[in-house]
Amino acid sequence: LEPLVPGSDLDVGELEATRRAAVRGRVVTDEGDPITGDGTVSTRSYASSCQIRPDGTFELPGLSTGTHKIRAWTGGEPPMYSEYVDLEIEGGRDVEDIVLVVQPTFVVSGVVLTSKGTPRSGKQVVVVPEGTPQPIAWTTVSVYPSQADGSFKATRLLKGRYLVGLVTWGEGGWVFEKDPKPQLVEAGTTGVELRVEIKGGLVRGVVRSKANGQPIEKFEVDQYKYKLIFPDWEGSEDIESSSGTFQVEVEQPGRWAFEVSAPGFAPLRSAIVTVKTGEETDLGEIRLGQAGSVKGRVTDYKGHGVGWTRIHLLNAKMQTNWAPPYTKPNGRYELKGIAPGTYTLFAVSPRHPLAMVRNIVVKEAVATRVDVEFKGSA
Repeated sequence: LEPLVPGSDLDVGELEATRRAAVRGRVVTDEGDPITGDGTVSTRSYASSCQIRPDGTFELPGLSTGTHKIRAWTGGEPPMYSEYVDLEIEGGRDVEDIVLVVQPTFVVSGVVLTSKGTPRSGKQVVVVPEGTPQPIAWTTVSVYPSQADGSFKATRLLKGRYLVGLVTWGEGGWVFEKDPKPQLVEAGTTGVELRVEIKGGLVRGVVRSKANGQPIEKFEVDQYKYKLIFPDWEGSEDIESSSGTFQVEVEQPGRWAFEVSAPGFAPLRSAIVTVKTGEETDLGEIRLGQAGSVKGRVTDYKGHGVGWTRIHLLNAKMQTNWAPPYTKPNGRYELKGIAPGTYTLFAVSPRHPLAMVRNIVVKEAVATRVDVEFKGSA
């Protein structure tokens, strides 16, 4: 590194460039016919990609020295994909005559249910080829969260047998849960059922508008499990109830909190409650009000705006804004849709020490101003 002095030139000397290689070849079906429709060839990391030519040939440019995985795929119904092909690039030398064979792809779909048949959303479903070792690296697999109705759908699978199951994140990657046991299915199987045994209890409550006391008929209940200090999100359930009442099944006993959200209202998280096996827990009446907001400006110790600072809000229930925004180049920021309550604001910038503002009170339909000053440079 050399300092650049205003008004002077800087000679960086000689720069050495390394030639990047190109990979050339053709894409064919498993019958050997060239692909003539729209299609793409790319590396696994998408660092380089190219279109397949009308005659089925391709040229993939810009590959650095090292090992690369490439594959081809085409549109249409069903889409067609090839297996990944490993390529070793040495010294910027081009690779010729690579053949990528595409095959029709399949879907594996199903539903996650509780032992009583209630749809279970937010569960992590993985579909991997038979014999895949565990833990499964996140870079080699797609995770399909179950939807509000419990459904999941894995697409773009090649012909073969696959293990389908729920996973948790462990040391080194994803690990299949023992309950329910993963199922072995053929590509193209639909209607797979993954049954989750409920070892916890039932949690119920009623949701009303804070403004007029009327029941809210459509809302969402998110479940958070507390293992240490910060909670883990364990799933959500969409509720439709003319009386505003709900009851959700909790998989495991322990310390839980439940966040209720509805269109036009600020989300509200319950206090932490202890759920016991086979018992009911009543959260009582939950009243949702309008959201507040927090806005302001982040400056350095000289009063200059600090851009690209990440803003976090955290309250006593460990409830925070889901997508912490960055400040604009002038240091200004705004957080919308914040539930009323008392928060601590954290401002995080790689160029400055952490800044913190305590006891910020957010009120309904009120924009609370919070300016932050970094006291020095990191």
